[in-house]
Amino acid sequence: MRFLIVTLFLGMMVGSFGAVSACVNSSARVLYSMSRGGIVHSMAGSAHRAFGTPYVAVTVVGVVCFIIAAAVPFVPGNDGSKQEEHSA
Repeated sequence: MRFLIVTLFLGMMVGSFGAVSACVNSSARVLYSMSRGGIVHSMAGSAHRAFGTPYVAVTVVGVVCFIIAAAVPFVPGNDGSKQEEHSA
């Protein structure tokens, strides 16, 4: 039984990593396209010379995601220790 729990946990970890990776990639591509269209600063539309990846947009999105994730524990009322009961 323990093997199944560990396998399920590892599958959830890999799936979560894949989902976050896809979200960051798609957000960076949107930022890159918006930059190419003149909606945001043109620097976000820079592509790597050798690989053609939007490295500036990926970096910006990654930093923003990190800041949001790092700030979650400091949100007032988000101590995680108590759960409020809602009565219907």
